[in-house]
Amino acid sequence: MNTLSLRSAVFNVRLRRFYPLPDAILFLFLLCIVRQYLWVLGGSAFKNGLAYASSTLIAGVVIWLVSAKRGMGWEGTDSELDPGWHLWLQPETVKGEHRYRFCADWRWFAIVVAPLFIFFFLRAPFPSLDIDNLNYHLINTQRALRGWPMIEGDFFPGTLLVNPAPDMAFGVVRALVGYRLAPVLNIAVLVWLGSLLNEIFALFIKRRALRYVAVLFAIGTDHVLYLVNLYMVDLLSLPLLLSALLLTIRFSRAANKANALMRIALWMGIAVAFKLTNLCFALPILLLLLLELWRAYKAGEHFPRVKHFTAAIIIGALPSLFFFGYMYYQTGNPVFPYLNNVFHSDMMLPLGYRDLVHGPENLWQAILWPVLSFIYPERLSAMSAPLYTGRVNIGFVLACALLLGRTASPAIKKVCVAIVLSSFMWSLLSGDIRYALLNEALAGVLCVFVLAHVLTLARTPALPRERFKTYLAFGLYASLLVLFSSLSIWFALIHVECFSSGKFCSRAMQPYFMTAYAEPTYHLYQQVFVSNIDTSPSPTYFKEARFFLRDRNSQDFFGGDERTRFSKVDVWLNCYDATSGVMAIVAPDKPMISVAKFLDLFDYMKAEGARQRVRAILEKQSGKRMYTLLLKDKLEEARRDLARAPLGLRLGPTESVSIPMFSPFTRTDMVLVEILQ
Repeated sequence: MNTLSLRSAVFNVRLRRFYPLPDAILFLFLLCIVRQYLWVLGGSAFKNGLAYASSTLIAGVVIWLVSAKRGMGWEGTDSELDPGWHLWLQPETVKGEHRYRFCADWRWFAIVVAPLFIFFFLRAPFPSLDIDNLNYHLINTQRALRGWPMIEGDFFPGTLLVNPAPDMAFGVVRALVGYRLAPVLNIAVLVWLGSLLNEIFALFIKRRALRYVAVLFAIGTDHVLYLVNLYMVDLLSLPLLLSALLLTIRFSRAANKANALMRIALWMGIAVAFKLTNLCFALPILLLLLLELWRAYKAGEHFPRVKHFTAAIIIGALPSLFFFGYMYYQTGNPVFPYLNNVFHSDMMLPLGYRDLVHGPENLWQAILWPVLSFIYPERLSAMSAPLYTGRVNIGFVLACALLLGRTASPAIKKVCVAIVLSSFMWSLLSGDIRYALLNEALAGVLCVFVLAHVLTLARTPALPRERFKTYLAFGLYASLLVLFSSLSIWFALIHVECFSSGKFCSRAMQPYFMTAYAEPTYHLYQQVFVSNIDTSPSPTYFKEARFFLRDRNSQDFFGGDERTRFSKVDVWLNCYDATSGVMAIVAPDKPMISVAKFLDLFDYMKAEGARQRVRAILEKQSGKRMYTLLLKDKLEEARRDLARAPLGLRLGPTESVSIPMFSPFTRTDMVLVEILQ
């Protein structure tokens, strides 16, 4: 082979298409999943270093395999967009010389990316301290990044232990950029989601700027925007699910269907590992995939072999398998504490999960929930809002109408099938809008598709009277979408997540400039509970911003006296909601035993198996100094819960403490209580 041929061969190898943002996010997800399989390597810096080196190598190999024979679309087929739209480095040959040219679509950054970052930085200087984060996300992240989720002496330190892989992803980003900026992972995921939505919009919107506005419209929904500054994991799975759906829609175009099958299995496997409720979307996508496979088989196309189906099943199961095995070993229920009416773990009463506060109240409501849930905004989400702008409801109605009509293309009809089936599954499983975020985005696609169709009809030659009616319909429908979209952004701007500064839920979390308008807006809709929360704008916005990239370690904000005060803690006892995260901030490496209820959903101390496990752990901790942290207004409630624990535990001497929460300005006033036997 001559020199020129050799250089061409090397260049062609380098042409494996790597898409920086989605590939980096997928690498992060794989890193955290592989780290779970290496939890046994923990407890020392050397073992953790070895675990992360091995995880990095394995995740890198998977990314290398995923990039093979890839089309111009990230998910694996040819893109609907311009060649290379997803690439940042465009290969080119000039005068026989192979090289890469940097390319970027600045309109994409201006219309889609910039508004998301602006929205993020409205709150970013203030550390995220929502209840779920302080209840279990923070402590589970700390444990899982270093080894087993429960260390020696632990009993469900965050009360709820679900698969911590997505929490670990936030934890890795936090180690890189700090606590305040780590939720920027949500923005990265939304930009990836937007690039996939751009592929779908390209089916019927050719003008690039209009398409980008449509992408921003689809992403900018109430609950998606609520979450961009939080450590909740709901957004992380959205591009994975949409990638699986997009590749399923394009399955007939895939040059290597066996390869496409395994990609879909990987995307859905990671999504379900990150959140079990993603089954609501994974199962409809699987049904569509089976239909595509059947069509390929009937058409006599190159069909995947049995070994490919076997490999796809294994690939789809691997992201969840190890954690399910760990939970089965710990509790006898692989999805503990859910479905305990099926698995009958002695660690909890044999009951199924049921949220009595949110979702439909009966079977008829569940059946009608995809249409009527906007009437019950107080039951639609724990992230209460004055009203819900109805994106999921509109999308469901449009999906049903488009399935019955002839307007939609086959690709759009497949999107409609996914929306309809997943909406019914979601309403029967939970009905909480936080678990239907993908449908919020896909409903935006249908809203814009119908708008484009009506505009096309208006431009069709017809009698003046008919054209007037069509333009009127277009104007009314467009005005309705603009109104709902504006309300979505407004409610996201004034959204209140409370933080316990002195008593439970006493001030707006992450105060920012718009909070001046939150209280009157909520009062307008008679949300009286907000009157108990301080929503005044914080004067420390720019002071807090000084800690960007300087807040990786919570201990850096403690003074010498504060560290000395908490050094006497040998064991933490978690007695009440949203305190385990504070304990993890104060003394992160101490064993933690939970005897608290998890909200009003799970109560382990009612189960004899859990009481026996706690009794055995407490006996091993005999002679050690046990403490808990509580808000003053929750002392009596914690005293009652503690009385249910074995070995006659009781509250002892108390002392008031002021705890810096990744900030000298954001503090919570609590009491440090010694636990006596």
